[in-house]
Amino acid sequence: MINSKSVIIISSDPVLKGRLGRMLSGPEYQVFYALRTEQQLQQKIVEINPSLIIVDPDIPALRGISLSLLIRQWSPAPILMLSAARTQPDEIRMLDIDAEEYLSEPFDISLFSARIDNILSPSPAA
Repeated sequence: MINSKSVIIISSDPVLKGRLGRMLSGPEYQVFYALRTEQQLQQKIVEINPSLIIVDPDIPALRGISLSLLIRQWSPAPILMLSAARTQPDEIRMLDIDAEEYLSEPFDISLFSARIDNILSPSPAA
């Protein structure tokens, strides 16, 4: 039996959520979608204890980019930030706010998969 990794997707974009869900379909991942309020999100993160959290920071109801700072209060799970912003300062800002990885949209499935594999692969012993 394959041990699946739980992934929470946080986005207000139904098309993006569907696309990401399809990319992660299969026995390796168990995909969950975050709810609309901060309290519901916290409850979902604590309940699921995810292996990975994918965040689309363009969520006005959850204070956008500061969302990763909230997530850090509830979970040590790695964060993959997605964004349409494509400038180097934007990318640096995403990584500075405690995200393990950043991926700018549009992205292809092979790059998305490689980033997730990189995040979820155990690091070699030091």
